[in-house]
Amino acid sequence: MTQIFLTSGTSWTVPADWNSADNSIECIGGGASGRQGSGGVGGPGGGGGEYRKAANVSFTPSASIVIQVGAGGAAGATGNPGTATFVRNEANSADVCKANPGLAPASASAGGVGGTGGTGAAANYNGGAGGGITPSQFYAPAGAGGGAGGPNGAGAAGGSVTANTSSSGGTGGGGASGGTAGGSYVVSLDGRAGGNGPLGTGGGAGGAPATNGSAGTAGGGGGGGGGNSGSVVGAGGAGGPGTDWDATHGAGGGGGASGTNGSGQVVPDGGAGGLYGGGGSGSPSGASPPAVSGAGAQGIIVITYTPSAGTAARHSTAMMMGV
Repeated sequence: MTQIFLTSGTSWTVPADWNSADNSIECIGGGASGRQGSGGVGGPGGGGGEYRKAANVSFTPSASIVIQVGAGGAAGATGNPGTATFVRNEANSADVCKANPGLAPASASAGGVGGTGGTGAAANYNGGAGGGITPSQFYAPAGAGGGAGGPNGAGAAGGSVTANTSSSGGTGGGGASGGTAGGSYVVSLDGRAGGNGPLGTGGGAGGAPATNGSAGTAGGGGGGGGGNSGSVVGAGGAGGPGTDWDATHGAGGGGGASGTNGSGQVVPDGGAGGLYGGGGSGSPSGASPPAVSGAGAQGIIVITYTPSAGTAARHSTAMMMGV
């Protein structure tokens, strides 16, 4: 089998040994960033990118195919969506595989929706939703980012805020690709753990009071930072890079949220989503200057095929002839 990872570019040239009868094309959309806390309300987290797979796509060797690798949403006051990842057909007129991006929070309370509704019938798994905020209170914590969908399953949701408090630990990011949800807020200064990834491990540990949350690994969500009743709080951990295909390529976990304090002093920025397609966390409210939300992670295209028998035979003949 031959496997190709595309993480940039706008076109792809079909290999000379392409086999239209035995191949797959997999896509993960870009993750969204979370929302910045404001007006006394912590920001919700961004949604993770969708996963889609197409099988046995017919291409002519050396054809030039239009592609797009989805960008992650940049941090911003109201959050930003990712963009879609797609591979077009040979006529470049329609998508054979398209994974939609995670969405930014639509309001100050609802987490961003995970990517869904793309193209590719062989398999499809939605991205995880960002954590929401209900109810709200001054200096309230933030929602964490959702994990990306991947070949092992849907992305899991980032942790949500479900209790009133003005000093607390941050929520945990959602695990990717069939992983588990991030830890939601419980009345405590300890940060919540990130959800595990597809291997059943990888969730970042929540930080003790005033201590940073751990970054996720193997598609796990980032741990939430520890809170404090005074000035110093912990940062949320970044979502874990995925390992579904190999040690460096897979669906990414959601970013963990930073802790909060009751004094309105500086707090760290939100945790970023993990490669590929993880959603970023929101940021707490009340800090001066305001903390920035976590960015979403870019998408990826994975192309796998068995080299065509005709090409292999020609190579063998050439070798026997001493060519």
